[in-house]
Amino acid sequence: DIDHRPLLAAIANLGARYPLLDIQLLSAPQEEALQLLDSGRVDLCLAFAGLQVDARRSFQHIGMETLVATLSPTHPALLEGRIHYLEDLVNVRQILVRSRDLPLLDPRPLIGATHWSTDSFDLALQMVEAGLGWGDLPLARVAPLVAAGRLVRL
Repeated sequence: DIDHRPLLAAIANLGARYPLLDIQLLSAPQEEALQLLDSGRVDLCLAFAGLQVDARRSFQHIGMETLVATLSPTHPALLEGRIHYLEDLVNVRQILVRSRDLPLLDPRPLIGATHWSTDSFDLALQMVEAGLGWGDLPLARVAPLVAAGRLVRL
């Protein structure tokens, strides 16, 4: 869900230093990415910090990202003036990026009483933009859509 440009710049530097190094990039919901790390199937995982530190993992803080509640400007809840406070989002369908098979490790993102989910950030973003619900999405990824008027930051 992160902005891929800094990641790709870091990988370009790594590739320049070690040109014979094989690199495979995977994209997965956080729960799946952490499971791949814990199982040893991947060597490095970029993930949001959780509520607890797992003793099996070492970690390095590499940056901060702000999650923002976003909604299509044509969504009925917005047009009808039903959203004034964060609490009002409980009654609007929430779009989540999550694993198909694994439970959410961190329940903090669950705000809406009803949820639709996908394992693809890009699809979740398109679902929010299409007016299917609201999403708590990374600001770096949605800022251009907010600036263009395609999404509203709540």
